[in-house]
Amino acid sequence: MTKRELAPSFVPADIEPRMYQHWVDSGYFTADSSSPKEPFTIVIPPPNVTGNLHIGHALDQTLQDCLTRMKRMQGYEALWLPGMDHAGIATQNVVEKQLAAQGLSRHDLGREDFVKKVWEWKAESGGQILGQMKQAVKIAESAGTLGTLLHKLFQRTFAVAKEVRTNTDIGASSLSMAAASVRLAERIFGNLENQHVLFIGAGEMIALCAEHFAAHKPASITIANRSLERGQDLAENLQGKAILLSELPERLAEFDIVIEPKMSFGTGHHETTHMMIQHLLEMDVKGLKTLDMGCGTAILAILAEMKGAQPIDAIDIDNWCYLNSIENAERNHCQHISVYEGDAALLQDKKYDLIIANINRNILLNDMQSYVDCLNPGGTILFSGFYEEDIPFIDESCTEKGLTYVKKFQRNNWVSLKYVN
Repeated sequence: MTKRELAPSFVPADIEPRMYQHWVDSGYFTADSSSPKEPFTIVIPPPNVTGNLHIGHALDQTLQDCLTRMKRMQGYEALWLPGMDHAGIATQNVVEKQLAAQGLSRHDLGREDFVKKVWEWKAESGGQILGQMKQAVKIAESAGTLGTLLHKLFQRTFAVAKEVRTNTDIGASSLSMAAASVRLAERIFGNLENQHVLFIGAGEMIALCAEHFAAHKPASITIANRSLERGQDLAENLQGKAILLSELPERLAEFDIVIEPKMSFGTGHHETTHMMIQHLLEMDVKGLKTLDMGCGTAILAILAEMKGAQPIDAIDIDNWCYLNSIENAERNHCQHISVYEGDAALLQDKKYDLIIANINRNILLNDMQSYVDCLNPGGTILFSGFYEEDIPFIDESCTEKGLTYVKKFQRNNWVSLKYVN
């Protein structure tokens, strides 16, 4: 009988590959879209092409790996999807800073040469990051710490990135938000030389927008910032002036154009919002007590009031959405919209004639009974925020709760459904 010597210390690489392969072969790391389990998904926040990978990326991916494994063991249908990003605005800003260090601006180069510079930086930095990711894979693989599944995910990421770069025209007709804001202002005002422009904030996005506007020589440029010193630094580069944010209430009327950096969702361009607007435009909502659930920027609540609905409750669980909805309602002179921060728990003992719910499938299904309970007899409920393949799940839940299907809109595989009580 041959004696087997025990290793002086535990060597994971001797055991883990066999165990890991068994897990992979058994499908433990795959996600089933038809599973009845509650889903849990992480899409890797992708490194963009404006710099190098650093220890933060390693920490980020390690935490996501741990979270995904934990959720899978807790019984969730878990998916971890990797990716990489080409951040157009950030990349443009990096290139402009490089030019500024040489005493140049993009206006000195002209559009074609500047775009060429941006793509040169993308190729250099993007390729560098891709190389770093590949190098990280090789090091982990040689150390025996790279699992089979993660290896496949990395390879799939590299393959897709190469395919997109090779076979598409991504970036060929790029238009930054900064340039778009100038074009919009030109369409409204025509010549910008007589316009007084106010920029709120002094961050990178505002700096980029301000530089675009400055090239069109407006009558004046003013930077309003919480820190006067930072505002002055930006204003001096643009031959403008700086004021404190606290001065805005007294000074706002002086300006023709106000640029304020805000991310927005629900501005009408997304398929789901577009279809919900279609429903509302077709309906007579005058006098209907209305709920805009998951209101985002409250665009649907605002449209409902413009069409005569009142009173209107707009609810969102996100604090930014809550604050932005209040601001948007005020700016549109709405008198009948009340905005609340929270979830379906706020609907207890409420009653509505019209419910607008532009939310994702899982939240809709989870809160469906709450919506039905607060819908008046003969009331209407509009759903969106999900895909064509999700319709059977939504319809089954609505039907079993006594709702009757009326109509469907579809746009690029997104759908919107109308039901009555």
